[in-house]
Amino acid sequence: MAGRTPPRGRRHPPGARGCGRLLGYTDWPSVRAGERVPIRVSASEPYAVRLVRLRHLGGHPDHPHPIIEPVAGAPTASGPAAPHRFRQGSYLVVDGAGSPPAPPARALSLWLYPTGGVGQAATVLATGSSTAGLVVTLRADCRLAVERRAGTGPVAVGGLGAPLPRRRWTFVALSLDPDRAQVRLEQRSLRGAADSGNWPLPGGWEVLAPPWVMGARIEADGEIVGPWDGKVDQPAAWGAALLPADCDSLAADRPIRIDPLCRWELGRSPGDSQVADAMGRAPGRVVNRPVRAVTGHNWTGRTHDWRAAPQEYGAVHLHSDDLGDAGWPAAVELPIPPGCEEGVHALELTALSGARDWVPFVVRAASGPSRGPLAVLLPTFTYLAYANEPPFPPHVARTVAPAPTAMRGRPGCSASTTGTATAAGSPTQTGGARSSTFDPATATG
Repeated sequence: MAGRTPPRGRRHPPGARGCGRLLGYTDWPSVRAGERVPIRVSASEPYAVRLVRLRHLGGHPDHPHPIIEPVAGAPTASGPAAPHRFRQGSYLVVDGAGSPPAPPARALSLWLYPTGGVGQAATVLATGSSTAGLVVTLRADCRLAVERRAGTGPVAVGGLGAPLPRRRWTFVALSLDPDRAQVRLEQRSLRGAADSGNWPLPGGWEVLAPPWVMGARIEADGEIVGPWDGKVDQPAAWGAALLPADCDSLAADRPIRIDPLCRWELGRSPGDSQVADAMGRAPGRVVNRPVRAVTGHNWTGRTHDWRAAPQEYGAVHLHSDDLGDAGWPAAVELPIPPGCEEGVHALELTALSGARDWVPFVVRAASGPSRGPLAVLLPTFTYLAYANEPPFPPHVARTVAPAPTAMRGRPGCSASTTGTATAAGSPTQTGGARSSTFDPATATG
């Protein structure tokens, strides 16, 4: 059967956070003949779907072009224009909407370890709603500042003078003093340096209302704004404002005059998205699969195994480019015809304008006795781990891929390595949009 060579060149126009003209993924990396493959698609125009066999990826001197063959007798489908977005950036959130609801807090504290580039503003901590809350931001000059969220946008409250050092642990506490109508921000380094600020607030502020978000702020439409790159350790909520002496003690890991209302255990159950509250009041959750059980501010260096000293691996590493499950709805579900040949296939998407995308998967061997002298094992688990990169510029333009998010010191697995399937295994859902799209038009080998 004659193969087809797709046109070369970039098919997705670059976009800051959008998905280009046409992009799809599936959370089923392998199926058997007779099963169905659901795909999730972002498209700015209607598109057609057909099943193809990927025979050759090209890039070889003797075979420079990809060979793609339509599967005879396979059904086709079509999908509507339905653009979606990537909501990237990992964070910790405590909704406070459980039963019982989160207790009223007047202070929040946490250890911070910035790893992002200099000159990148980000959100460290956000409280309340998008129209009534307080936000602690890391400004482009690496200094912490407090903003008040109002319906018309953020309103500056005040900022600290000392910069937050990169790749150094710093204790930070945000306190609300309703009696004085003030907000206070405290900063303490492990080396003893301290900075603080007190600023007035309009009347009516009594508590730091949930939701409490660490590492980003979330708008009313669910958009992630200002995701932060860095580690967070020992976040806690308090029922009273923290005094400077309290912050001195907490920065030295000494007890203070009050117990926390909530203290979240980030190193516990690192493979889970749920975050336990050691006080049993308000559990939280991590979004977009940040790296958990990483070295905290109290790491001694005596062991590099988080299981041997879990109390020293109680931090979480947040990244502004993390993406777990894109969460797009299934757009098309195409059945694989009985008797379909085993091997690497794809659902080819073609828009009216000619834009194309290929969503790859494996058709596995049928159950029963082996029909051939050879077996091919396709390590999809490894493919997903090493393909865990954002599917938009500048990453897609690089010839050599950067170190994947999945390998940034994690003691466990990444968002995209939650499942595997082989030519002889069973399908396992994975659910990420990063690692699902293959572009034979730009494949190099």
